[in-house]
Amino acid sequence: ELVVIVAVDASPSMSLGAAHPKKKLLMSITASLLFSAGGDQINTGFLGFADRVLTWSPARRTSGRTWHILEELWGIDAPVTSTRLLPAVRHLVSSLRTMSVIVIVSDFLTGDDPFSSSELRTLAATHDVIAVVIEDPADTALPPGRGFIRVRDVETGGETTVALTDRNRRAFAARMSNRRQGIVDA
Repeated sequence: ELVVIVAVDASPSMSLGAAHPKKKLLMSITASLLFSAGGDQINTGFLGFADRVLTWSPARRTSGRTWHILEELWGIDAPVTSTRLLPAVRHLVSSLRTMSVIVIVSDFLTGDDPFSSSELRTLAATHDVIAVVIEDPADTALPPGRGFIRVRDVETGGETTVALTDRNRRAFAARMSNRRQGIVDA
């Protein structure tokens, strides 16, 4: 039997977004995956994570499963801390006994480096792992204009002032491009 596990980033960074909160997009993607799997009678599981595993529901097939998972996802109250993907990966490696399709839905703005970890390679060698990257325009480019902006990291609470110069725009764009390429290469 096919098993689909949806691992969802429930960290505070998902509450941000220039046009709309990334959490709305996350909910839509998760709902689409779960309703598709449920329609095909596929066993579904759910993992919510931030700096650690916040909720885990092993794969099963029951009536109303998708609605229950979506309700649980919407109600997760994530701690204000940095996102860490590796604890979720470790949990999946140790919990899953049969080959599964694992869909990780996240902005992948993490405090750890999961793409160079042996745990992610182990997970990917045993299961089909699919990354769905939620990206907001504010994640990839500094805002237009000149001057300075004050930014606050919602996960760590750290604040800094950024000069809106062409040099900083290029450096930020290059860093985000390298991050995106790192995700693709992994």
